[in-house]
This record gives sequence, C-alpha cells and structure tokens, in this order.
Amino acid sequence: MGLQNHIVGVHDRAMRNHITSGPTEPDSQQNSVSIDARAIIRDRLTLDVPTAAKVLGIGRRQAYEAAREGTIPTLRLGKRILVPVPKLLAMLGE
Repeated sequence: MGLQNHIVGVHDRAMRNHITSGPTEPDSQQNSVSIDARAIIRDRLTLDVPTAAKVLGIGRRQAYEAAREGTIPTLRLGKRILVPVPKLLAMLGE
C-alpha cells in the first residue's frame, strides 16, 4: 500500500468512526484523532511536518519521507518545511 493510500485510509477510518460514533466518545482512539485533528488545524494556514504527522495519524519519520517524495504538499521557507492546510485538506478530500 502506498503512503498516500495509507494517509487517505487513516483519514477515512477516522472520519467514518467520528460520523458513526459521534464526537462525544473519547474512548475510541480514532475519534480522538479526528477531534484532535480538527482542533489542531482550526484557524491555521500551515502546519509543521511533525504536526501534520499527528493530524494524519502517521509517524514523524514517515511524514518527512512523504514530504520529501511530494506525497504530502509542502512549502519551503528557508530551512523550514511547512504543510499548507488547504492543500492537505484537498488531498484528503475535505
């Protein structure tokens, strides 16, 4: 399975659990990922790669690898690598 398919699969499972279980069940890890992801990206235009990894439910190393390969959309500002939230959401079909 490719990394982008993994990322989309993680997002789909999180959204499916969020929709079917409702946002008030903190016992489910998938629900907390979905709720936390929305809290993290609210009112943000960009994320750093480690934060994007948390939102996507993948590891930091895997996120940097995906950013390097172009699987995750990125912007470079000097040495900083940023993930634009609108492009990330578009990639995930939001």
